[in-house]
Amino acid sequence: MPDKSSTTDWIQVSDYIRSGRSPVDLRWLIFHRKEEMLKSGCLLKIGKRLLIDHSRLMLYLEQLSERGESIVPQVA
Repeated sequence: MPDKSSTTDWIQVSDYIRSGRSPVDLRWLIFHRKEEMLKSGCLLKIGKRLLIDHSRLMLYLEQLSERGESIVPQVA
């Protein structure tokens, strides 16, 4: 988990998607892993708005890769 005291650049998810910086389909990822993303600190919910931080998202994706998990949760 990233250092909470570090500088972050929170941006609305819709603006981040439009920026083209996301290496994955972010809407799809949020749909499938929203709770985990909130816990990891890369996604922030304020009211109805969802905010994302690019640096934290990249760390989250790296953690998934290190654990050998695919982005898609496995169906039991």
